[in-house]
Amino acid sequence: MGGAKRWGESGGPLESLAKETGASPYQLVLAWHLNQREYIIPIPGASITTSIEDSAKAATLTLDSGTLETLRQALKD
Repeated sequence: MGGAKRWGESGGPLESLAKETGASPYQLVLAWHLNQREYIIPIPGASITTSIEDSAKAATLTLDSGTLETLRQALKD
């Protein structure tokens, strides 16, 4: 997930989607990865407790097909 820092920046590609869903940009990216194949397990790197907790919440997100497509388009750049 190199370059993940830019996803959370103001005006970043996932800012509006994060606001709509109430999830962080990082949660959205991790949830998107989890939805790709049942055998894909993203392994985020984090050393701050709040970042680890934020990442873990991605497993509880349910993304509809429109959100998945929006994420696919945003992450292909």
